[in-house]
Amino acid sequence: MIARQAGAFNRCCRIFAPRYRQATRRANFAVPALRQEAFAIAYGDVLRAFEYYLAHDNRGRPFILVGHSQGAAHIAQLLEERIDGTPLADRMVAAYIVGIGLMEGAFGRAYKTIDICAKPDQTGCAVHWNSILPTGSAKQTAAFSQQAYIERYGDVAGNTMLCVNPLTFDRGMPAATSAASKGAVPGAPDAGAIKPLIRRAVSARCSEEGLLIVEPSTQLALQPLDGGSMHYHDIGLFYEDIRQNADLRSQAFLKALRKPRTKAPARNNPPRTSGDDR
Repeated sequence: MIARQAGAFNRCCRIFAPRYRQATRRANFAVPALRQEAFAIAYGDVLRAFEYYLAHDNRGRPFILVGHSQGAAHIAQLLEERIDGTPLADRMVAAYIVGIGLMEGAFGRAYKTIDICAKPDQTGCAVHWNSILPTGSAKQTAAFSQQAYIERYGDVAGNTMLCVNPLTFDRGMPAATSAASKGAVPGAPDAGAIKPLIRRAVSARCSEEGLLIVEPSTQLALQPLDGGSMHYHDIGLFYEDIRQNADLRSQAFLKALRKPRTKAPARNNPPRTSGDDR
């Protein structure tokens, strides 16, 4: 998991990937009180790990947040409760929240100051996608997230899953052919070493429901989950694309930090006397 997912970010960044007590698959089908308790334990571990990182390892540096599947849900909550609207938001390069049902309407509601990443070099923003085959159950997959959105916000605008195509990372380019693919991880996501990446091996487009419709080459030898979901390959399909994008955003962030501030024009006001600082 570290090699196939977190490893995509080791060009731009040091990797911190703490263990946490993940809620089990069975927790998803438990009664609401037990489900909430299981996910609260898991999120508590993630939050404490982040606080430890800030206190001992960050030292004022910019950072990127990354999560997939349940990890993405915890990152989404962390973004809302710990970062949005705080000084930490000024140090966040980007948040890669991948493989859940993050909805467009959460921006402006859950996230008051953090925007969707509209361009590949935009910073301080978030991206999300959820991969499925063209033959997959896109409407059924989207319906689950749409219901959760309605339960939280009501039947209001924005009830479409956020899809930022990782072949372009450009909201104005929601579709791309396999020619844009910089490198995908082949083979099953097992404990073995990662095989050499294969370029031009997947096309991708955002659907009306906000799912990322992917068409991987047979060279990749990837197996979908039930319903045509490519959930296990959400990051591996776009490994080198993500790697280069994280580097691009990091460089853009650092360049903005180095940009000299414009000096304010002098004002013809008399100097304040001692003790007059307000």
